[in-house]
Amino acid sequence: MMTRKLIGILLLALFALMLVHFSNPLRSGAAFEKAGDLDAVMNSKGFGRMGTWNDVWPARIVQVSRSRDGITFITAKGQSTIYQDAAYAGLDFIHLRMKHETEGEFDLLYNTTKSN
Repeated sequence: MMTRKLIGILLLALFALMLVHFSNPLRSGAAFEKAGDLDAVMNSKGFGRMGTWNDVWPARIVQVSRSRDGITFITAKGQSTIYQDAAYAGLDFIHLRMKHETEGEFDLLYNTTKSN
């Protein structure tokens, strides 16, 4: 009897984790038809687009990086990009590596509009 209850609890927990993962619009593999669709999701989370490097749509997310108080990353084209300054203190950043099916990868950068 205890084994059935434990299996039931584990299955329920697994289902909950899958629900959270697949309902997260910022997960790797999530697809967007146009920039405005992704911007709407990001805006609803308190982020505005700060930078774009060679975007082509439709595209899907292949990598998500998060940072606070600034961010450093290498773009898909190999450009080192650094946003480290006192002006970014308290701001959250999200760097998205996107991929268009035929045109390759590109980058988008979002940040919160005010300190959290």
